[in-house]
Amino acid sequence: MLRRVSLVRGAPLVPIAVLEALVACGFPSPSQDYETREIDLVEHLGLRSPTTDLLQQDGSDLESIGIFNGDYLVVDRAATPKDGQIVAATVDGDLVVRRLRRRFGIGVSLLPAHPELETLHLADGADFLVQGVVMLGLHSLLPGTISRKTLSDEAELQQLLGLRHPARYIIRAYGHSMERAGVFSGDEVIVDRARRPEDGQIIVAIVDNEYTLKRLRLGSNSVVYLEPENPAFPSLEIPELSELKVWGVATWSVRHVTAD
Repeated sequence: MLRRVSLVRGAPLVPIAVLEALVACGFPSPSQDYETREIDLVEHLGLRSPTTDLLQQDGSDLESIGIFNGDYLVVDRAATPKDGQIVAATVDGDLVVRRLRRRFGIGVSLLPAHPELETLHLADGADFLVQGVVMLGLHSLLPGTISRKTLSDEAELQQLLGLRHPARYIIRAYGHSMERAGVFSGDEVIVDRARRPEDGQIIVAIVDNEYTLKRLRLGSNSVVYLEPENPAFPSLEIPELSELKVWGVATWSVRHVTAD
């Protein structure tokens, strides 16, 4: 199920700092000199465009393509839908998000991401309309929370993403160890450097002078573990809590949805 989110545009620009660095969620990143610059994240997400819609996923039927319950979807109505892209479409009056498949001589099909849902084969004359191409997915990384169901204006979106507070950064992650948490290689991650890290949160830590993205677990006797979400990757053990260098707490991931 999808919910349309009404978003009134026009809030003042709120800049967010971009850390020009790759933050490993799999293997350590190479050492480099990092720089920062500022962007308007709402503009960066395309949410000031009059042809952009915001939808929210309700349910788990899109998890296999990295869209989780409560995620926001940024849909561009002006983009030309191409074979293999994820699209939002109305079929017999129902709004669905599926992968578009065009085959010469066969026609158009909409492929589901969940095995229990059927593929929709659309014959000529079917009540079918592509509303737009899904460009981005916004996923909350704070455990135990799903973002609010309604946003009345852009200011509430900025508040939801934590942009109206200082010490917010956006970084780019790479690697595959945090995909089950909703962070995929190439995703942009919003990081709150003012938030106090807690057990179970995903953090950016500095280990051996490199940034790494992992879930924080507090063990006994002050031992700290930085855990991946993929069993193929090892946990990192920090002997003493005092030795843990936390750069910030990850709050949201921004996934660029691509064609297959």
